[in-house]
Amino acid sequence: MSAAIHIRTRSTPRVVSSPILRGAVAVLALAAILSLATTGSVAAHGRSDAALGPQARGDVKLHGCWLSAVLMPVSAETLQNAFGPSLVLTQTFYGPDPLAGVWGLACDPARIDEKRIDRVILSLVGAPTGLTADGAIPLANNFAHALLRVDTNSRALAKALRHAGLPGRLTRDARYRHSSPEALPSTGELVVPGQYRIEVSAGELDPTNPHDHVNSFSSVGQNGRVAVMGLFTDDASDRFCFPSSGSCDVFVRAHRRSPVRGLLGDGSAVARAGFDHAEIKRIELVLR
Repeated sequence: MSAAIHIRTRSTPRVVSSPILRGAVAVLALAAILSLATTGSVAAHGRSDAALGPQARGDVKLHGCWLSAVLMPVSAETLQNAFGPSLVLTQTFYGPDPLAGVWGLACDPARIDEKRIDRVILSLVGAPTGLTADGAIPLANNFAHALLRVDTNSRALAKALRHAGLPGRLTRDARYRHSSPEALPSTGELVVPGQYRIEVSAGELDPTNPHDHVNSFSSVGQNGRVAVMGLFTDDASDRFCFPSSGSCDVFVRAHRRSPVRGLLGDGSAVARAGFDHAEIKRIELVLR
């Protein structure tokens, strides 16, 4: 493992089970995000309505969302090449190796600074580096990420992301499709033409359903400023896939000329995990 990437181990996580306590933790932790008091990305383990309390708001409101996510095992050297020497991993997940991941969303409609936008596709390429709160359950819905790339088909969303200091790219021809709600396995596919493609086909219901998402995605600009996007949703349900079981499929491939080829690979590697969600009524993004 390269010395330039630091991996700090954690003790066994403490689960915060009281809804009232979770809400208090959420408000305090979100305040840390908004003030950018630290260089890490932190958020809350708790319900999004608590985290997005009266003193905070969702800059981007997404409705009727489909969400698919994939996680790939990568080497510490690969992460160093992609993110640089400042990346700090506080722990690894779903195994001993660091991970890279892609989150693909398609929502209709959306509101960006109160302006209604029709179908929005959003793709987040990054690496989980830790959890959004001490005591959070070490599962994907609580991951804090280092963010490498963001693609969206929405000009308004790309502008809002860049204004917040996040690496938003306008990719007009990005597309996402999902199987019918009744279909099994449940399948979601994201394509960013000329860059990368993911597909998750999953049948096993997640035992944590319904679950909340309190995720963060942080990016360090050339001036050293840390920009953070918080992603919050309540009562999500998904199906999961661990491809090593041989009973389901997760596919990730980057185009041979894509700058994320080194991170996501050519499709030959076996993904660690994939998650495909049923329709989510609301997702809120806080950009700071």
